[in-house]
Amino acid sequence: FGGSASYWMYGVEPHRFGVTETEVRARVPRPLRVLHVADWHVSDGMTAPELARGLALGLRRKPDLICLTGD
Repeated sequence: FGGSASYWMYGVEPHRFGVTETEVRARVPRPLRVLHVADWHVSDGMTAPELARGLALGLRRKPDLICLTGD
């Protein structure tokens, strides 16, 4: 089990980037595009260039608001 968990943490998960769009109905003057980036770590499993690639994916959506959160 330990080997497969380690493989997932360092070999798979850091390279999985995706963009998910969710519509939230709220009383705001106009629709807002929010970029939420969570759980980001630069380590052996996630290099700075890979992190930059993930951020670039989100920034291409031209967000009005950016939220950076952790665990």
